[in-house]
Amino acid sequence: MDELNFDPAKAWSTLAVVILGTFMSIIDSTVVSVALPTIMNVFGVALSSVQWITTAYMLAMAIIIPLTPYLSKVFGSERLYMVAMIIFTSSSFLCGFAWSLNTMIVFRILQAIGGGMMTPIGMGMIISSFPPSKRGVAFGVFGIAAMAAPAFGPTLGGYIVEYLGWRFIFYVNIPIGIVAVLLATIFFKFSKRNPFPKFDILGFISSGIGTSFLIYLLGKNQSIDWNNPIYVYMTIIGVGALAFFIVNELYTDAPLLDLRLLKDANFTLSLVLTVFMMLMMISMSYTLPVFLQNFKGLSALQSGETLLPSSLVMAVAMPIAGKLSDTLGEKGTKWIIAGGIIVCGVATFAISTLMNINASVTDIIIMSSIRNIGLGIAMMPARTLGLTEIGPKESQRASAMQMFIQQFSSSAVVASVTMLITNRFNYNYAGATSQLTPFNLPLMDAVQKLTAQFISQGLSAADAATQAMTTILQGVYAQNYVLAIQFTIFTCAVIGLASLVFVPFFKTKKKEPAVLSNRF
Repeated sequence: MDELNFDPAKAWSTLAVVILGTFMSIIDSTVVSVALPTIMNVFGVALSSVQWITTAYMLAMAIIIPLTPYLSKVFGSERLYMVAMIIFTSSSFLCGFAWSLNTMIVFRILQAIGGGMMTPIGMGMIISSFPPSKRGVAFGVFGIAAMAAPAFGPTLGGYIVEYLGWRFIFYVNIPIGIVAVLLATIFFKFSKRNPFPKFDILGFISSGIGTSFLIYLLGKNQSIDWNNPIYVYMTIIGVGALAFFIVNELYTDAPLLDLRLLKDANFTLSLVLTVFMMLMMISMSYTLPVFLQNFKGLSALQSGETLLPSSLVMAVAMPIAGKLSDTLGEKGTKWIIAGGIIVCGVATFAISTLMNINASVTDIIIMSSIRNIGLGIAMMPARTLGLTEIGPKESQRASAMQMFIQQFSSSAVVASVTMLITNRFNYNYAGATSQLTPFNLPLMDAVQKLTAQFISQGLSAADAATQAMTTILQGVYAQNYVLAIQFTIFTCAVIGLASLVFVPFFKTKKKEPAVLSNRF
């Protein structure tokens, strides 16, 4: 899209539908994150098991995303986007009927098929509808919607879980999906269906096997018995499949995922930064609801209210960063990205120091808000700068590549964060419980005091002693689990700050700054 052929009415109406579909997709993930502690209790599963509600969803998206450019060529972007919204809405209805963790995971995978297609198609439609000079603002406005869902999702999810039941966290998508489909029929201009071009079947099979095997192994790391040869075979097959996929995509005439786009240095750098920023973002969004509800004693609604301010400030920061990116040009955008990473990394580090049983919820809200300002400043400008040399014809493939990396890294991050927490907790807990011996005088003194307290409440001496020891073990468990979360967030903060080294390598062109008062 160039300036001469720019149609504002068509572009903004397309963006409106894309925003609504994106809002529906993202609000689902944020609502689910708040409900995870409740689902853990309902299905009687641990964090390492319930993580698959999130991990399977992201993994399925990573597998389906590379298909979107191919399907868009056949059916057209607008038609495929509407079908994706229908699939997502219908699958949300099914998720509400899940009767076990396994059925929930299956329905979430179906839901991810729709969600996985929506985002890259929508991003490609934005790129093809807006000229380069307007994309910063377009992505900024898109970012408002993308962050309005995380802003209100936790609070909405908390309200729904507390007053309506966890199943309604999925039903909330149904009215949004119906409205989005109706608007699509009004605003979209559907092109004719094209013949099926050559399909990269080898690329699809190898990417599916490689990503699913490796993410599965990463998620199961803490419980894998490496003496079992099946896990060794899965590792070899997974790595081999991904290696075959990379070689195949570079040399095939019709690649499923066009890796040749990685020759564009800016595009590659934007993907690298996406991985680091997803690490910092998900490390908090995944662990904070569990911490607030399981260890601070907040209800689902209170947890959602705690997460609301930080998401709101991120929603405000994104369009401002988009406008500044258009105004300051490419060189200025590099400084915006660097500043955002610094703010996000330092605030994430500060949050890790606050994560303890006696943590102030107010302090967590303040630092989470500062952290999300940094994320809001850095995320969209990094994506915009990565697309500066990408033309309209490559927009769908570039968007698919971005979303594939984002979803694959998201599922890998969730699995990695769970693994870090579990491994660190096991290490901490083993060390702490080794001190619980009859020779530990402070422990024996605490047991005697608690025993006397429980006896005064009417328990027998034997039951009181058992209850006293149980209470101490629960305290040790909680303290060491929180320390494991603290360690994990600290590690993610350090790795996130390390991504600063990539920012100077963005190639930029000299450009006269635009006037700040220019209309969007």
